[in-house]
Amino acid sequence: MKIYFLIIILFTFKLTTANTKNFTIDMFFINDKMDELTFPDGSRYSNVKNRGTWQDSFGDFGTLNCLFNFSSDNNNKNLNLIGFCDGKNQSGEKLWLKFERNTEDFDAGLGRSSITHGTGKYKSLIGIKCIYAVNILEESAFSKHKCK
Repeated sequence: MKIYFLIIILFTFKLTTANTKNFTIDMFFINDKMDELTFPDGSRYSNVKNRGTWQDSFGDFGTLNCLFNFSSDNNNKNLNLIGFCDGKNQSGEKLWLKFERNTEDFDAGLGRSSITHGTGKYKSLIGIKCIYAVNILEESAFSKHKCK
């Protein structure tokens, strides 16, 4: 009986470890509010408040509240972005993410994200690093995060 119990524990641990190694999360954002400063040379600085939804590789889904700050040059290029989101899944477990992106193009690009805080199952993912791709269309954005 003890051997069966040990095998079950090891199998469960292996499944949990495998899931965290291949963790993905898809996010969809809608802009709630955007404040922007435009400088005489056409460059700009913006603060954006977003809300959104997400789904992850655990099969969970939830809501997001986010704040992003970014600057870009006069051609809407050379984007520097930093942002933070807090998300809650259908079971009330929470995660907080940090986003960073330095890219040539505003409308699409690659960046880095990380999970900075979490509750429930997301607590074990604190510190995990992700690469994300984002596409922006009008007031909406879609991003896919692959984490290791």
